[in-house]
Amino acid sequence: MFIYDIEDPGNPTFVSEYEHFHACDPLAAEGDYAYVTLRSTNDWCANNVNQLQIIDITNIFEPVQVGTYNMFAPYGLAVRGDRVFVCDAASGIKIVDVSDKTNPRVVRFIEDYDARDVILLNNTAYVVTTAGIVIYDVTDFDNPVALGVQEL
Repeated sequence: MFIYDIEDPGNPTFVSEYEHFHACDPLAAEGDYAYVTLRSTNDWCANNVNQLQIIDITNIFEPVQVGTYNMFAPYGLAVRGDRVFVCDAASGIKIVDVSDKTNPRVVRFIEDYDARDVILLNNTAYVVTTAGIVIYDVTDFDNPVALGVQEL
């Protein structure tokens, strides 16, 4: 994970990095924490690590891992407050409570789709799956309500 200063958007400046296992690794950041999903489900990303990692970036010069949660094959993720919405491939969607950064725990599984990525916009989650885009009302983030599917 590379950290850049973007105070001048036209001239980003390298600040530091956090090294982890070689794996496919999307991330999302909010406040003093970065949330990284590591996936090792193909030859390019192979390292037998499939997990959500929580990185404390309070000191951006020395990021530190503070928590992990083992997963099936995590792909995209999105953060809202103390919840992380993780697309975990054929295992579906996991909503992870990260209020205790050292001990994340899943508070909801949605196993209806092979989930690959998610975008949160206000109270709506747009989840890219192998079946299409599934739209959820996430007004109650721990209890999403499926609104429909747009097949691709």
